[in-house]
Amino acid sequence: MNLLSRKSQLGLAGEGVELLKHKREALMSQFMELIKPLVEKRNQLHDKMLHAYYCMNTSRSIDGWEGLDPATFLQDKKVRVDIKKELNWGVEIPKIDDIEGLDSQFKETYSPAITLRIFETKDRFKNVLSDILELAPLEASLKRLGSEIRKTTRRINALEEMLMPRLRNEIRFIRSTLEEREREDNFRLRRIKNKKEQNK
Repeated sequence: MNLLSRKSQLGLAGEGVELLKHKREALMSQFMELIKPLVEKRNQLHDKMLHAYYCMNTSRSIDGWEGLDPATFLQDKKVRVDIKKELNWGVEIPKIDDIEGLDSQFKETYSPAITLRIFETKDRFKNVLSDILELAPLEASLKRLGSEIRKTTRRINALEEMLMPRLRNEIRFIRSTLEEREREDNFRLRRIKNKKEQNK
């Protein structure tokens, strides 16, 4: 019974390893698909940030903080982001479902001190925010996928390097014990048979 139990456990462990390897391959495939768009969006964000800060510094140097301060009150409403989660092999992948308020217009009443440079600065930073909102779910997805890939690899290693070798050793030990007992039983049976023959 112990031998059959260990064989069953070894078979289940082997099936588990195969399933985990399939899972790891699927996660790795998705991980690699996300890397290229992430790098591209990071580069785009970097360029847009440079232009936005250049524009803001230009406005600050010409218009001063007195010109920039009123612009902070121009946004009509706050930006609201709805996020949903999708499950992929048990990993929660965040997705932006809806963004509200990012395209809202300036209030109708504003200071005449606000120049076109300040409007341009506002638009450039709005584009930066839009890119950040696109980039954030990609980065979160990569982190979660990477973490799950590491976890899955650890489980595979634990099964292949610890559990399965231990089960194989136990199976060998049980088999050798059973074979030894079988030899002893055969030896005893032969002695009993020889005694019976001698008594005849």
